[in-house]
Amino acid sequence: GLLLFSITWLMSTSRHRAQVTVAERTLALEQEITKSQSLLRGASDGIHILDPSGNVVECSESFCRMLGYGRDDVIGRVAGSWANADPKGALGWVEGLSSGAARTAALGNVLSAWASESPMEAAQYLRNLPSGLEQESGTRAVLSSMATADPSYTASWIKQFPEGSLRDEAITTLARQ
Repeated sequence: GLLLFSITWLMSTSRHRAQVTVAERTLALEQEITKSQSLLRGASDGIHILDPSGNVVECSESFCRMLGYGRDDVIGRVAGSWANADPKGALGWVEGLSSGAARTAALGNVLSAWASESPMEAAQYLRNLPSGLEQESGTRAVLSSMATADPSYTASWIKQFPEGSLRDEAITTLARQ
């Protein structure tokens, strides 16, 4: 009986300590998040955080002022929607982002929006990008708009692509238009 009581007491005490520790850590984390958001939002620099799709998920108030939008309009806004109004401004913003998935996604969104208005200019910009993931992603974003706007120009553009899956994908996209 004493052994069973001891085991039961140890288990309930351990469970209680674990619950207290989780609650303390949760509170500390919530306080740290609140503090970080306060620092970010009050920063004098135009700071913003993007998710992998290029959506603004957090930003400073000064960033909102720089764009001329309220915070609620900026949060969740896809970079491509900004590009509809000001493609070169949005592109300059994307170029200032650190390399990575968020930059690549934002670039694709901006180029897609730019290509819907001016596919040849967007394609020209792509030529100046170094080969790699950003160029491939951007090419995919521009291709459909270009093929619709000017299929013969698009065909000559695709001929410049190196052999491979991107070229095959581009040919297929052009054929579907």
